Amino acid sequence: VLFFITRFVARSVSRPVQDLTETVRRISAGDLTARLAPAARGDEIGELTTAFNQMTEDLRAYIAQSEATAAANARLEQDLHISREIQMGLLPKTFPAFPGRTDFDLHAIIEPAREVGGDFYDYFLLAEDKLAFVIGDVSDKGIPAALLMAVTKTLIEATVRRNEDPRRTAELVNEALYQRNEAMMFVTLFLGILDLGTGRVVYCNAGHNPPLLRRASGEVETLPLTEGAARGALNDVVFSEASITMNAGDVLLLYTDGVTEAMNPAEHPYRTAHLTELLAARGDLPTAELTRVVFDAVRTHAA
Repeated sequence: VLFFITRFVARSVSRPVQDLTETVRRISAGDLTARLAPAARGDEIGELTTAFNQMTEDLRAYIAQSEATAAANARLEQDLHISREIQMGLLPKTFPAFPGRTDFDLHAIIEPAREVGGDFYDYFLLAEDKLAFVIGDVSDKGIPAALLMAVTKTLIEATVRRNEDPRRTAELVNEALYQRNEAMMFVTLFLGILDLGTGRVVYCNAGHNPPLLRRASGEVETLPLTEGAARGALNDVVFSEASITMNAGDVLLLYTDGVTEAMNPAEHPYRTAHLTELLAARGDLPTAELTRVVFDAVRTHAA
């Protein structure tokens, strides 16, 4: 009698454990439908059965949610990739920009901090003897900044082609952006028009990093700021313009804060002083090489 009682008790304990072991083995093999028979007892074995079945249900729900999230992230990444291609397609990237011209040269590099961003540049001839060029930086990053960048770039080109006046262009673009800017984002801009016959550059700086001018002698100077805030956030902003004269061998370097605020591992920015020193030392390089040297210097600093 004692033997049969002992055997019955042992089997009543070992059978649920064996069932649990087999179910765990099936789940580890990928069968998330495996379940233990509902508990018919209220002891520790019954509580373990109930808890294990609940864990299995929670695991199935978590995996399903993870798969849905992964699919959504994959679609978002694909959309961002397409957005990047569209955004980069809006910027001129064919160099030499004007193969038939030997009186000037220009080059540009852009690399968004994220998949898409708000920095942009543009250049185009207004006539045979006038070159318009612009660089800008939209507040924030991501798709909203990319959309505002596209709108701003289009507005600038359409406006400056009509009036060939950097100050007036700044006013008209600011007014147009302000009327359509419910998110209160803003854009910093530097817009210049170079007279290729005289070397005179008339420009308007709307809150942007002041470009650096390297003379053929190697001296570097910072272009004076002009009156006017970043565009789009405020209405009735008064803008002003200034001018400089470039001579043969002079180089004008335009950049965004992605250059001068690039942090190294010690959280020290690259700073305008570093850029000035580099331009003074290497500014006699062809424009394509010079932009690459600047880009590599910033990357090296940021590690």
